[in-house]
Order: sequence, then structure tokens, then C-alpha cells
Amino acid sequence: MAAVVGIRACLSALQLSSPALLHSSYKLCALPLIKRSFAAEAKKVFSRDKPHVNIGTIGHVDHGKTTLTAAITKILAEAGGARYKKYEDIDNAPEEKARGITINASHVEYTTANRHYAHTDCPGHADYVKNMITGTAQLDGCILVVAEMVMPGDDTALTLTLRQPMVLEKGQRFTLRDGNKTIGTGLVTEILATSEEDQHNWG
Repeated sequence: MAAVVGIRACLSALQLSSPALLHSSYKLCALPLIKRSFAAEAKKVFSRDKPHVNIGTIGHVDHGKTTLTAAITKILAEAGGARYKKYEDIDNAPEEKARGITINASHVEYTTANRHYAHTDCPGHADYVKNMITGTAQLDGCILVVAEMVMPGDDTALTLTLRQPMVLEKGQRFTLRDGNKTIGTGLVTEILATSEEDQHNWG
């Protein structure tokens, strides 16, 4: 019935009087009608009755942004609010798999009891900060992912690679500074042999 209505509409609009043109008119009209019916179905299936929020994960490289994104989809998939995406599915570009880092912002969607979320997993590597800024331009909020924090007074072991050669001895105290601000103090407990790459970078 819909196809017949479409043919009549075309005949009327084009003022076609010859029955010989009926077949070509049907071809012209049938495809848009089919497309319109699919669009109507799509609107029914994907209609959202919850507020929409754009969020993202940001933070330093290798701190777990993509792992957290995958974990969120897994937990919500069990509750029926998302399709589970593995880590490998989120970082799916060949160059990302080869280097093991996020280069381009990736997108996943999920729903909770109160909201629908569009989640952007942003790159954290210094070389791709431009991609991160582009990915966060439309965000309503961010999740800052930090692998671990050293709080004032906490004792922790750090392995530091020096940017230039220095004379150090075991037991020597040192201070870490960021500009004019002291961000930490420590004690040298072990001195590791330098690699050829470190020596090359110093040159």
C-alpha cells in the first residue's frame, strides 16, 4: 500500500500521464519510501528517554584509562546497559596495537539507571596531546585516571632515569624539584648501570 501511495505521489508531482513511465516512476519512489521506513524504525529503536552526558577518561600514558573504560563497559554489560568492549577493541588501530598506547580518541556508549553516556577514551602520550584536546572539546566532564599517587610522608621506591650524567653515591640525599617547587626528597639506595640508549641520549 505504501509503495502504491509513493507511485501516485510521483506521478502527480511529475505530471506523468503515460502508463509506460509507471515502472520507472516506481523505481524513483520505492527507494526513498524504504529508507524512510528504516529511519522511522531506527528512531524507535534508538530513542533515548534519559539525559545524555559526554564524559571522558584523561591522564598520563599507561595509567589505565583504556583499562578503566573497558571495565566500565564490562560491569554495565552485565546489568544490560552496555555492550562489553575489550581493551583490544577500544585501542583497535594497528599503530595503537603495535605501540601499545592510545593514539586516537575512542568512543563507547553505555546507559545507567539515570543517564545515557557517550564516553571518550583520550590518549595520554605527550605526542598525542592535540588528539586528546580534540577529543575532549565536547565533554561535559572527565575522569582523571592516576595509576598511583605518592602522598606527603609516604615512603615509596622510584627508579629514575637521569637526563644528564651526575655523580651519585649510595646513601646520598636528593631533592626533586619542579621549577621553584620541591616535589619530593629521597635517598639513593641503589645505582643501576646505564644502558647504551641512555648514554646515546646524553650525547
